[in-house]
Amino acid sequence: MAEFGISPGEPRPTKQKEKNAYQKVAGLRARRAPLFWAVGPENYNYPYRVLYEGDGHIMFKSVSEEELCFDRLSTT
Repeated sequence: MAEFGISPGEPRPTKQKEKNAYQKVAGLRARRAPLFWAVGPENYNYPYRVLYEGDGHIMFKSVSEEELCFDRLSTT
């Protein structure tokens, strides 16, 4: 995914594993999600902050799982 993030003009791949990564990066570009939670086999579980640059580049910064928590705002 990092490779497709730094190469916004990369043509769509044909291999399934690469196509999956390409589609995820395309979805992030379209939605501009601030976080990406990578979950996979064998307990693969890593959250990333997604950084968007004006030229279409995307970078992933590893963050702690605490970044995934939602805290309600205090009303007092």
